Amino acid sequence: MRQGGAMRVVGSGLLALVVLFSGADPVEAQAPELAEVRGAVDDARFPEARELLERWWEADGERADRRTRQEALWLRARLTPDPQLAELDYRRLVIEFPGGPFSDGALLRLAQGSEARGESAEAGRYLEILVRDYPTSEHRVEARDRLVRLERAEDDPPPVLAPPTVIRDDTVAVADTVVREPPPEIPVDPVVEGDEDEELDELTGSYTVQLGAFSTRERAMDLARRADEAGLRVRVVQVAGSELFRVRLGGFESRQAAEEAAQGPRNAGFEALVSMDREQERDPDA
Repeated sequence: MRQGGAMRVVGSGLLALVVLFSGADPVEAQAPELAEVRGAVDDARFPEARELLERWWEADGERADRRTRQEALWLRARLTPDPQLAELDYRRLVIEFPGGPFSDGALLRLAQGSEARGESAEAGRYLEILVRDYPTSEHRVEARDRLVRLERAEDDPPPVLAPPTVIRDDTVAVADTVVREPPPEIPVDPVVEGDEDEELDELTGSYTVQLGAFSTRERAMDLARRADEAGLRVRVVQVAGSELFRVRLGGFESRQAAEEAAQGPRNAGFEALVSMDREQERDPDA
């Protein structure tokens, strides 16, 4: 008995030495589950969500089943602040997992990105695939709306600029004044309650940053509250010809300015895409 006890003590000591010199942790931290990542995203804890997802990829990414791997790609694309990296993951979902549970959403986001870059033909192809191949998708309504807007934009002639005009009187001379027909004024009041909301009547430009579009007002308001808690001044609006409720911020004269402004929400973990129809916004209560 004494000899057996001594052997057990020696064996335990050897095991401790092996663990010590191998650098292994006797109590290895358990890899996070994707459910934890989803929970962090739902609670707007985006930095934590990114960290959890990165740990998941390192531990389980290679051996995950097909369905789980798709969700992980979807979450990574949503959480990355880099639009180019997000587009790579969205393309992987569409190409490697056609018909998958996240591929329709990936198609919509690819279309939104193409439209924001002014690549209308490419955006139209993504939208047509979504409408044709995903008849039960919750994104089909928005895809059809965007297709209609793209077709209208192709049919509308470009704005006509008057030639440079010189206006003179006895005391004032104003040269090289370019006359452009002003866009229609559509008064829209902010929907999100509080003093920090955007004053929409002060916004200018055709470009805006969109954080999400929803079929129900409740879901849009929920995102707006989360954005407000993150320090973003947003509004909930609808666009002429569509019943979707959209969460947006800012008004910009150029796509470049809108893209620069979109980096703030992306860094905070929100999906942020540039839209070119700010002037078509309307008050959901109107």
